[in-house]
Amino acid sequence: MALTLRPVEKDDEAFLFSLYSAVRMEEVAEWGWSESQQEAFLRMQFDGQQAGYKKAYAGASHSIILSEGEPIGRLFVGARDGALRLVDISILPEHRGAGSGTSLIRDLQGEARREGLPLRLQVMKTNRALRLYERMGFRVIEDAGAYFQMEYQGGKSEERNMNGGLEGMAELLKMDDFAKHLNTRFTMHVGEADALELELVSTRQLSLSDEHDEYSLIFLGPDNSPVAQGIYRLTHEAMGALDIFLVPIKKDEKGVTYEAIFNLLPREFESHGS
Repeated sequence: MALTLRPVEKDDEAFLFSLYSAVRMEEVAEWGWSESQQEAFLRMQFDGQQAGYKKAYAGASHSIILSEGEPIGRLFVGARDGALRLVDISILPEHRGAGSGTSLIRDLQGEARREGLPLRLQVMKTNRALRLYERMGFRVIEDAGAYFQMEYQGGKSEERNMNGGLEGMAELLKMDDFAKHLNTRFTMHVGEADALELELVSTRQLSLSDEHDEYSLIFLGPDNSPVAQGIYRLTHEAMGALDIFLVPIKKDEKGVTYEAIFNLLPREFESHGS
């Protein structure tokens, strides 16, 4: 999927309203209003949102998200109080789940790192995007009633390594990403100087649905130095450096077996606005 951005133009007004309506339609439809009442309410809310964004974020970047040249969403990014601000990212329902939103936010995180600025956003507490943002390195900095204010502070552990791996972000990888490297060696770093060689011996799907993706990794290490459960940095010649929570589950003549269990939310987040 080829994603591109272009500046919003005057002719995009109809698309932006249809996008806003698609994002909120399920919520509004539950109120028992007629179609004309729903449309009037959504139009009022949309106009208010547009005016509010322009007033609060003068000079912001407002873009249409294109997939293969077709508009599928919007991206509104501003700057305020010494930080980049992800004001609004919305994607049409039929285009969610393909990783487009995640890809665009990763690009913004890279921009924030290059400029040495935090990246901030606001998200409703009930929005399942909250879990996605947490996995992407955002942390809650303020409880604002129905919303959380979140911030991302980039660091070296989240930059792409020379082999193309996404360092420190193992929680974003799927089982297939690891399955490609079965029976290969990972170096487990324990403390500043010690290291153990582990072999990835098994990957196993525990559950998989639209709402839940859980899988297990089994590593085998030497029997002379078992370590307590905890987060350890593992390095691999192809995958780079990954921070993984490992639990020792067995010790026998083969060595010490460690397990890592991942719980993912595979479905793309819906949208949010600040």
